[in-house]
Amino acid sequence: MQMVVERKGPLVSVHSPRGLDLDLPAAPPGQSARFGEALYAVVLEEKDALWMVNGKSPISCTQ
Repeated sequence: MQMVVERKGPLVSVHSPRGLDLDLPAAPPGQSARFGEALYAVVLEEKDALWMVNGKSPISCTQ
């Protein structure tokens, strides 16, 4: 599985391991590590990412 995360100012663009393409805003606004809305969230810490989808098991990713 592969996940691609690209920072775009206050958003991150995500291509998820399950094939979804999403642009997620900082949550809360101004945050630089947590992004999400509705059913999706991603937490970025250095070279690690935690991808979360409501109702699914979280997926840990490392660069």
